[in-house]
Amino acid sequence: MKMLKMCLDPKVLAGLVVAGVAIYLIAPNLIAASLPILLVAACPLSMLLMMWECGRPRGSRRPKNPTLA
Repeated sequence: MKMLKMCLDPKVLAGLVVAGVAIYLIAPNLIAASLPILLVAACPLSMLLMMWECGRPRGSRRPKNPTLA
């Protein structure tokens, strides 16, 4: 269960819920076919999002005021 929790990022889950609701509103007859695809896509999308977030610069590591350092 711990491994599954690591795989599911809340941002990705929210995006998949939005996609599911959009599919339901636009084409309700496709929700049964798209639900398994959304569930399978959760882990790879979560991993891509985490890799993207880890690659972004978080800011400068230097102190803002060099005279205090």
